[in-house]
Amino acid sequence: AFPAAHTPTDLAVWFPTSRVLIAGDLCFIGVTPLAVNGLISGWIAAIDALIALQPAVVVPGHGPIGTGEDLGVLRDYFLAIQRVGRAAVAQNLSSQDALALLDTRPFAGWLESERNLINLERAMQEAAGEIHQMNLSAMPPSTRQP
Repeated sequence: AFPAAHTPTDLAVWFPTSRVLIAGDLCFIGVTPLAVNGLISGWIAAIDALIALQPAVVVPGHGPIGTGEDLGVLRDYFLAIQRVGRAAVAQNLSSQDALALLDTRPFAGWLESERNLINLERAMQEAAGEIHQMNLSAMPPSTRQP
């Protein structure tokens, strides 16, 4: 089990002899992840723990089978989202204005790029202290029903 990452109750299965990691929804390969129910910081911590296993094969929850290198790319994505989210809160930017600051070139081939806004809003909520490990109920603004 991990801290709240994709959801409050994420898990992965590790087969050390074959170095195969069933990462489930902690790993998205070629698809923009969706951070609606967890924490960006938790997702980064979970990915760090998975990278430390040095898997040869990673079975993601979304996308094709990959390697440990794909976990590093996903970590880079969340670090970028977190960095821009913190800067946006510090500069009192809207999520739309903050989105313009996000360099998406390293992730340009990923499906579901509209999720960048949702993930950025989640990072901004976390940076502003609106959500934390014990309170994950606040939904990103773009996911709320009118």
